[in-house]
Amino acid sequence: MIMKKISQAIILLLMSASFSCVKEEISEEVRVEAIPEKISTEIPKPITSDIFPLTVSNGLLETASGQPFLIIGDSPWYLIQGPDREGAEKYLENRKQKGVNSIVLCLIASESNGSEDAYGNKPFIQPGDFTTPNPSYFSHVDFVLNMAMGKGIQVFLYPAWLGYDTGNGHPEGWYTQVTENGPAKMYQYGKYIGNRYKKYKNIIWVMGGDSPPKDALDEIREMVRGIEETAGDQIFSVQNDRFSSGITEYANEDWVDLNTTYADHLTTAQHLRADDDRDFPFYYTEGSFENSAASAIHIRSQMYLPVLMGSNGYFYGNLHLYGFKNGWDDPGIMESQGSKDLQRSAQFFLSRSWDSLIPDRDHTLLTGGNGDVNTGNYAAAALTKDGSTAIVYTPDNRKLTMNLTRISGTKTHAWWFEPSSGKYIDLKLFSDSPTQPFTPPSAGDWVLILEGAGK
Repeated sequence: MIMKKISQAIILLLMSASFSCVKEEISEEVRVEAIPEKISTEIPKPITSDIFPLTVSNGLLETASGQPFLIIGDSPWYLIQGPDREGAEKYLENRKQKGVNSIVLCLIASESNGSEDAYGNKPFIQPGDFTTPNPSYFSHVDFVLNMAMGKGIQVFLYPAWLGYDTGNGHPEGWYTQVTENGPAKMYQYGKYIGNRYKKYKNIIWVMGGDSPPKDALDEIREMVRGIEETAGDQIFSVQNDRFSSGITEYANEDWVDLNTTYADHLTTAQHLRADDDRDFPFYYTEGSFENSAASAIHIRSQMYLPVLMGSNGYFYGNLHLYGFKNGWDDPGIMESQGSKDLQRSAQFFLSRSWDSLIPDRDHTLLTGGNGDVNTGNYAAAALTKDGSTAIVYTPDNRKLTMNLTRISGTKTHAWWFEPSSGKYIDLKLFSDSPTQPFTPPSAGDWVLILEGAGK
């Protein structure tokens, strides 16, 4: 994945990421490599939570208590393979304090990314053989998933990330090994991880990963079947390569519950619109990473546009963090502008009826200053179902013409919100007007909030 992220960043710069119950002959008494002294291979009892499991209902993710769940996500892809347990706890607590409620993880990482965990354990006893899981490795996985559960964090888990196709294969992913193992072995692997994690209620399984399934579709189907047979009802999502909607390569698969939007900072609005057109629940899985060619405004746009354009939330990523290389916990990385903007975006949306927002697709609310949905300068607007609240995100200082007659009440209370600082500016009350202009007070990206007032 490192090669993929760096190569994509360069491109952007030039333009401006319990077998005993599964298969009788395979038992938990397989050889174990380098079990650390303090690491148990027993499966711990998962922490319980009133948030999980999530369900998909009427196009929305909902908690176990029936409350809407907005994905506020970070992308620590190699949290399982990178830091030790102390480091994993440090990362998760930091993100919990920033309002992160979801993360993406590779259950297993490919050889080119260093497939072993911090204790030297590889995922398989026989390299690349999915029917020889290493209990010591998976015990560390248990720890990370359990810790995430205890902090109220949903895990979007890739059981076998296929990997970016460089044109010369998938050197950073498992595509080649998955196809070499074949459907039968991938079914056994699915049964193993399904059984092992059936009590971990904070998992959404993501199939694929940076690649369409191509010749691995049968193996993916069998992996899904194995998980379902041992774990019961699960939520499954799918991801293809960048600029491709997840569902397009899995159109006839009835096990898919969530679609994904995978774009970059220049095409986010375009691909969100396309996925909203598909009328299938979706979320923004990945865009451009902080510390790549994208600016701070670009990174923030990937937080605000998804919610205003119909998705179930969004994932942020930091190019200097996701691989957990030396220095990953430096304050300059952990407390980056993007991570603070992520925290502010969480506070902003979770304090409002985000789940009731309807995208202003026909521009009857924001009638001027929309920009082009097919470029990186689109201003997105949405209105709650009852007409009480409208929200507009603009990536720059521009005049926005609003039709205030769409807002309930005879008057409208307006505010500016600066997503880079969290500052609010009260604009007071406005009388109904179909052509009320609003211009941000200074340069940068801004959010306009309009609320109905008066009878």
